Parts: sequence; C-alpha cells; structure tokens
Amino acid sequence: MTRPLRLLGSLAAALTLSAPILAQVHAPIQPDTIVVQNVVLSTADDAQGMDIHIRGGHVVELKPTGDELPPGARVLAGEGRLALPGFIDAWTTAGVEEPERETQLDIPIEVISDVRAGMREANRKGVRPSFRAADVIDFGADGAGAWRAEGFGTLLAAPDGALLAGHGALVATRAGARRDLVLNPEVFQFGAFTASGRGFPSTLMGYFSQLRQFFYDAERQTAWQSRYDAGQPVPRPAWDPDLAAGAMLLGGRELYIVEAHDAGTVERWLRLADEFDLRLAFAGGAGASEHAALLAERQIPVILSLELGDEPEDPSAEEESDDQAADEPEQDAADEEPVWHYTKPTAQLAEERRLWEERRDNAKLLTEAGVRVLYGSGDRKPKEFMADLRKAIDGGLDAATVTHAMTADAALFFGHAERLGALEAGRNATFSVWTGDPFGAEPGDIALTIVDGVVYEFEVRAEGEGPDEGVDASGTWEIEIEGMESEEATLMILEMDDEGRLTGTLRSVDPESGEVLETAVKGAVSGSSASLEGTLSLGDFEVDVRITGELNGDTVSGESTLLFPWGEEVEKYSGTRRPEGHQHESVIEHYSCMHGTEAL
Repeated sequence: MTRPLRLLGSLAAALTLSAPILAQVHAPIQPDTIVVQNVVLSTADDAQGMDIHIRGGHVVELKPTGDELPPGARVLAGEGRLALPGFIDAWTTAGVEEPERETQLDIPIEVISDVRAGMREANRKGVRPSFRAADVIDFGADGAGAWRAEGFGTLLAAPDGALLAGHGALVATRAGARRDLVLNPEVFQFGAFTASGRGFPSTLMGYFSQLRQFFYDAERQTAWQSRYDAGQPVPRPAWDPDLAAGAMLLGGRELYIVEAHDAGTVERWLRLADEFDLRLAFAGGAGASEHAALLAERQIPVILSLELGDEPEDPSAEEESDDQAADEPEQDAADEEPVWHYTKPTAQLAEERRLWEERRDNAKLLTEAGVRVLYGSGDRKPKEFMADLRKAIDGGLDAATVTHAMTADAALFFGHAERLGALEAGRNATFSVWTGDPFGAEPGDIALTIVDGVVYEFEVRAEGEGPDEGVDASGTWEIEIEGMESEEATLMILEMDDEGRLTGTLRSVDPESGEVLETAVKGAVSGSSASLEGTLSLGDFEVDVRITGELNGDTVSGESTLLFPWGEEVEKYSGTRRPEGHQHESVIEHYSCMHGTEAL
C-alpha cells in the first residue's frame, strides 16, 4: 500500500496531462437497453417481482419478472431486492465555490471633500443574488459519488456564506460534464445571516440593515425602471443584475431559502419576511419546532440537516445499570491499582441528553404539526447525514414519511414531479436497489444506484455473513509493505459496527513532496477476513484502491491493489493495531491531530 500511494503522488502531474486521451479511451459505452431483473417496489410480504426496463436514460417499462427479455439487453440481477426512487438531497452546499467577486460596485464618496449623508449606492458585501451555482458547480471526476453510495440520484447544490447568496442548481449525481448534469440552473434563492470579508456589515444588526437597504433599493429600482420605460423624464436606471434578481424576492415571486439553526434566527427571518412580503423556506432547521404551529399555518417548508452530534449517554439508564451492578457480588480487587476517571455531574449529563433528544425529535414534531419537511445534508457528508436521519427514525420519526419526503415530495417541491420521485414508466431512470429498507430496523445495504440510466454497482455482503466472535477491526493500524522500508508507516483508521461494516481512512506520506495522501475507505469483515475499497481522485482520473486482509487479534496481513487506467499493481502487506492512547510523532500524526481521525 505504501508504494502505490507514493506512486500516486509522483504520477499526479502525468495523469493530469494525459487526461483527454485516456478519458476518450475509457469512456463508458451504454447498451441500448438495460434490465434490472427481479426487484420489488415495496417492503410488503406479497410484493411481486418486477423487471425495470431502461432505455435512453428513462424507465420505459415495468414488467413482471419472468416475461421475455429484449435481445441484446444488459441484465442486472436484482435478486428480489428493494428498488426505490433515487433520493433527492434538498439542500447541500458541496460542489459550489464562488470565485472572489468585487463587493464595491459604486464609486465611494471622498469624505475629505464631502460628507456622506446616507448609505452607499452599491456596497454589495454579502449581497450577490445574481450568482448561479450552475455556473461553477464541480464535484470532481467521480461526480457526487458519496451521494450515490447513499442512494441519492439528485441534489440541490446551493450557494452559501452570504445574505443573498444567489440561485441553487438541481443536479444529477452521476459523473459527467456540468452541462450534462444540471436539471435546472436556477432553483430558488439562498441566504443566511452572514457576510464574509472586512468592513460593513459584520454584526447581526448590520446584516439586517444591509438586507433592508438592499430590498428598499430593489423596490426603488423597479419603480424607477417602470417610469423610464413609460417615457417619463427620469435619469436612466443603472444596469444592476443584483437589484433585478433581488426584486424577484419582493412580493414572494421567488422562494427565498434561508439558513436558521435555532429558534431565534427563525423568528428574525419571519420578521424580515413580514416587512418585505418575502416567501420563505428554512434550511438547517434546528429549533424550528418551537415555531411549528406558525410555520404550518403560513405553509413555510423546512429543509432539515439533522446535525445531531454525538449521542450522549442517558444518565437514567446508567442509574439502572448501577443498581443492577450493586446487586452482583463484588470482585476481589486487592491486587488492582485504583484508576481515577473524571465523571460529569449527573445534572450536566441529563441536560446534554435532553438537548440531544430535542434535536433528534425536531423532525418528528414539525411533521406532526403539519409542516412540510424535506431533508438535505447541508455542509455535511451524506453518510453522516443518513446516519443521523436513521437516529431520528429510531426516535419515532415515521420512516415511510421520510422516504416520501426524500422522493415524491422533494420532486414536487423542485418542480420535477413528472421526471423524478417515483419508479414509473416515462420517468428518469434514477433509482437505487437495496438489500432491505434503508430506514428499517436493520437498514439494508445499497447494491445499485442508477442515475439517468448510468449504472453504479456496489459490493454487497452476502446474507448471514459477518465477523466471527471476538473479531474487531476497529482502531488505528500501522501498515508496512513486505520487503520495503519506510520512515512513515501507512495508517488505516477504521471503525466497525456490530454487523461487520467498515468505514475509515487510509493515510500515507509521499516521500518526495511530504504531502499526506489519503482516501476514505469502506468495506466489511466476514469471519476473520476484511475487505476495503476506496477511490483516490487525481486530476481528471480516479484510482481505485482495494485491500484484503486476514485479521488475527492485533495483527493483519494481506494484499493491496491499485487499479490504474492502464493496469493494476499488487503489494503484500502486514500491519499491527496500536494500543489505545498510543502516540507517535510523524507527519501523519500531526495531520490526524489537525484534522481528526474520523472516517471521511
């Protein structure tokens, strides 16, 4: 593993230069017809097996399994698994990075020779409503692969970091050129109480003042333009795309999706909306349930990002455990050295648990109050977002309602109900196939994601497989390549759940540049065998990493494979797991301290 990762660093420039040639050689060729054979469309016990026929990026037919297949079709085995419409991420800020722009669009008054009697004509710090995410959106060579791995076929990429950040873009999650991925280049406007950079505004009061002044300017510009167009003797209005875009928000002609992560911010936005007759939706939505009745009455949607954080222990459960332990006979601890551990006060633990449950139950309370709730990952990784969504479902949120919100209702919200959100003939071929209900008591694994008819397959652990008793791959592993010496060991930082699923990070150092190279990996443990896979992006190329190994206590050995566009390289390796709390000083360790060791 070490040598391939070093090789990636030195080959990065060459790969980038040769991108156009190799991209043409390895361009995927799609068959005329694809058939996903023998899937079910619901979790009902009597659900009939169906074949989904795909042609030209569309679902052209759904037929009972067993009917004759079209000649020349590519057949994908569904194995009786559950097919669901592709999920729609209703709000993510990933993939959108606006180039730096000028914020002072007027000529400032020289205060030495004159006195500023009012606000400037066009100080646009934090105000950029004419910006379009569709013009800059970029998810790299793999496209939105992290979303596909969680069953998402579509996402709403939104600009952020400004009072009026601009328009979002509805985008397919498959890999491809930007022009092929954008379903709608102008979807609503987005904003937040923030404006980066020096100068006014920089406080909440300033943000309010800037927004109010801009909306007044937009009203004035609209009236001025009407008089000028009618031939009245008024000066020619300035050409100002931002004012024109901002005017679309006045009177509720265009939806304004604003970030709010607490109840107080929700209230502030509502007051501003009342003043200028704005039509709002909230993104983030933490604390919105405190205003659930008002939001339902005004029909204001909420897009929840469910940032729950680590689940704190329930002190009431601990008390029950302590009572049970008190009934058990005491162990002889005469030879054991006492170890002191800091324990938080019970009242603090109870408050932390209460606040966490409040965040978890936010979606449930909003839904029960009749608020239209959608779901979006915000600035988080989709895997983390889905994990928190499952926690909310474990807390009582209805799973069927969540599935509907992330498919049919989200498609309707974005004006694409005729193309997305359902598995029917005539719709886009954008759906996923799962081994079971992704929001069930035992969530299923994803087997296929199909976006616009392009197929992405995932490795699925066979039914009944899992780790042997006592086998645990969690921890930090130091990996060495057989027959090679290196000052910096490669690190595998892994977490394993009860079912043997693995997630984590692979890190190594390029000996030439000193750059830390890393990739997210995932896989599973079956018996005592572990398998992992990940993808490194280098310029316009992807290099697949595959790792297999045999676990034996705190040691592991096996093979690592890198799949280049021109072939593969295989290396044997061995590794040991560090004891908990073990420290090393190295470039990788410093990187881990700075960036954390959680799975990417």
